[in-house]
Amino acid sequence: FPIYLNSNNDQILVFQNYWKWKSNIKNIVFILTLRYQNSDIYNQIRYKVKSHNEISIKKFFKIKKNFVGQLECEIESSENLKFPYPALLLFYRNINGFESVAHSAGRHLNSNENISSKYSESNFYAIINKDFTPIVHIFSGKNINRKKNFIDIKIYDQNNILVVTKRVKNLFKKPFSSKIIYIKNYLSKSELKKVFDKKIFIKFDFDIINIFGRLIVGNYDQKNDAFFVTHTFRVHKSKDKNLIKPNKKYNSTGYLPLLNCEPLKLTAKSYPTNAPCKTEYNNLIFDKRKIHKETKTLITGGKNSEIFEIQHSGNDFNILEFKKSIPDRFNVEFNYSINGTRHPTDIADGIKTCYQPRKINHWGHGISKNEYETYIFIANYSNNSKERLNEKIKLTIFSNSTKIQKKINIPFSSYQVIKLKNLRKKINSNYFSWYVLAKKVNLNIYWVSFKKTGSICGDHAF
Repeated sequence: FPIYLNSNNDQILVFQNYWKWKSNIKNIVFILTLRYQNSDIYNQIRYKVKSHNEISIKKFFKIKKNFVGQLECEIESSENLKFPYPALLLFYRNINGFESVAHSAGRHLNSNENISSKYSESNFYAIINKDFTPIVHIFSGKNINRKKNFIDIKIYDQNNILVVTKRVKNLFKKPFSSKIIYIKNYLSKSELKKVFDKKIFIKFDFDIINIFGRLIVGNYDQKNDAFFVTHTFRVHKSKDKNLIKPNKKYNSTGYLPLLNCEPLKLTAKSYPTNAPCKTEYNNLIFDKRKIHKETKTLITGGKNSEIFEIQHSGNDFNILEFKKSIPDRFNVEFNYSINGTRHPTDIADGIKTCYQPRKINHWGHGISKNEYETYIFIANYSNNSKERLNEKIKLTIFSNSTKIQKKINIPFSSYQVIKLKNLRKKINSNYFSWYVLAKKVNLNIYWVSFKKTGSICGDHAF
């Protein structure tokens, strides 16, 4: 994670011991390493994992001055951890009352992992105006290829036309270095004019060895000295290898749940970075009866594609359902906002394809500080008619001092919004953890924490 500490900013690492409750793994070694951008280690500390974990980076590492660098989180066990990703969140907390959050994305590779070093990353909300500049956190692995020590920044307009290209050279001098790039600083006056206050998206092309190059990105608020963050998704270029064709076993090739509850507003956004495909979707609204809206055409990537947006400001259960061929990875961003929001959420997710494996365990977090409310959206829908069943779940909300349990019935083709507020006194914690076990169906779960003055953040469930 990029770390940016000063009198205005702290970062809070939040996670739960899902290794224990999910897989009964008790032998966990958790190591936190804080590095300067030049790769020098500020400190490395072993941490005893609790049921709920909430770590102020500034306090944990006793930072009293400004600090810019990166945080590395390392998990070791003699038991099989199964996935090489720790499910961690880092909240970016700003003194002006803003909160943003991103989950773990990029990582250093183990010696037995043979993964391509070539990356093209994109798919996030980018703003270039008088107050905001896009940012990207780039990092090096244990070796540096001096000939490929650069990142290419390509800015496109909403019609998928390349308008600006910049190369940032000589990124790293030593292994395990990092750099936070403020994109506006690299643009000339003429280049800035092309993209200033325009609807854009950005691609990052780089070739860095020994890393998995999913990047933390977002926008820097120059007025408030605040970070608003998410992570990238890969740009998909192949037309033939990445398409899912209709299959008689499934009712649809994929769907996208649009889950909202007032006073929130949602804009779902897909950038033209998916495998090229001309497809169709039905906009379905489920209430007491099902309403089929007009079937619409969508070009997902390549020539003639553009930024796709659809808005949802009501309380209905809204599904975009695809019957024809679609990319097997179809990236979508969820921008939730509320009146007064300075920057919306940017939740990186995607279309739920028919071949997506069933998920039983779901977990996540939220903000329990005073004035904050958290909405946990739980949707019950499927591409598979055999999974079109009602589901009864038990939601467990907890900190290290308190556990709250709720039993919830979620009929098929519906969703529930669990509204939580005034949690600070109940759980004695600024952030909280939660988990759900689904017995029958493949649920879609998201959470959004907000306060009515405009601060908002959120993520999909793990």
